[in-house]
Amino acid sequence: MIEYFKSIMGTGFNSESISLTSTVQKFPKGAVMVQAGNVETKFYFLLKGIVEVTIPGEKEWIYDFFFPKSVLGGYSSLLTGKPSKITIAAIEDCEVEVYEWAELKKQYETSIGANQMGRFLTEQIFLLRSKREIDFLSKSAEKRYEELIQSQPDLILQIPVHRIARYLGIHPESLSRIRKKMNS
Repeated sequence: MIEYFKSIMGTGFNSESISLTSTVQKFPKGAVMVQAGNVETKFYFLLKGIVEVTIPGEKEWIYDFFFPKSVLGGYSSLLTGKPSKITIAAIEDCEVEVYEWAELKKQYETSIGANQMGRFLTEQIFLLRSKREIDFLSKSAEKRYEELIQSQPDLILQIPVHRIARYLGIHPESLSRIRKKMNS
């Protein structure tokens, strides 16, 4: 994860001051990384695979998909110490680096690099959430689907159509019509 941040944050990133330990863990397709109702203590860097974030309830909502080189976790739970309201599960076999939230928080006290990384992550999460919210309110499902395909053209094909439809907030039949229209 640190190497990834070096590559995107540039020379101003003080990575030498960070000493986070991680373990690599594999999650088979369907396995849950974050379970709604549990208080979270870990966050993850996705090395391989695709995960989905859902909000369980009477009707399950797909909140987001994450692809390799993504940092993910139950952020609200990590920040508040309260049970997570989301579930994060593997759509396909995944490999992740697992980090302890308490260790990163402790590093915030002494490491400029940890603070830079934490600020960058927070800014990116805010930008992603804002974009999703604005897109959902201002763009058609067809436009959102086009942008999803453009952002991850190879990986998006590995997500079942009914899951993509739920993410877009439409019925699978509507997505089929959109796909048919795009292919003609």
